[in-house]
Amino acid sequence: MQEFAYNPFSVKPRAGEAIGLSQSLGIPLHPAYTHFWSLVTIQDVYYLREKLIHYLDDSCVLPYDEKLKDILEQARMPHKMVAGAIQLRDDDALVLRTILNLEAPATQVKGASSLEALSLLAGFPIKNKAPIFVGARMGRPEKAKERIMTPRVHGLFPTGQAGGPRRDLIEASRKSVVTLDLVDRSCQQCGRWESKL
Repeated sequence: MQEFAYNPFSVKPRAGEAIGLSQSLGIPLHPAYTHFWSLVTIQDVYYLREKLIHYLDDSCVLPYDEKLKDILEQARMPHKMVAGAIQLRDDDALVLRTILNLEAPATQVKGASSLEALSLLAGFPIKNKAPIFVGARMGRPEKAKERIMTPRVHGLFPTGQAGGPRRDLIEASRKSVVTLDLVDRSCQQCGRWESKL
């Protein structure tokens, strides 16, 4: 525990230690053992508790139930299917036993949200692991195709706005007056014109 106190970002406590810390100090459960409970409804928390009171034992294996599996997936709790049953990791099973307070009699806890209900059941705060999700599209610029305009746009002959959005020379030649914005690149000291800056 001293190592965890000195290096909280690099040392992860075991599930039992994290639960003991939360219970004795009244602090939120360690993030490694906090799942996405805000994505689960309060009715799902009650359903999960009701099922686990009857089925969760030391083997950490639950009979297959589609709704139960959906709740575990919504909370992003790791589990796997073994011989038609749902198997939880030992640490996750211990955390579930604690935060759902499976040793207590089946009672409906009054809470406005799933996090509040879990906090009341556990006896210590359960915090929101991800209050906001940010989506981002990861493109692959190396695979992007060249965008070609037809006819091709060129900058060799300046046409201004006379050639339209495609800077078409033929369209610009049909107009009587073409107005261009050109840069005067003459040296202020000697007056000689330069093509570069």
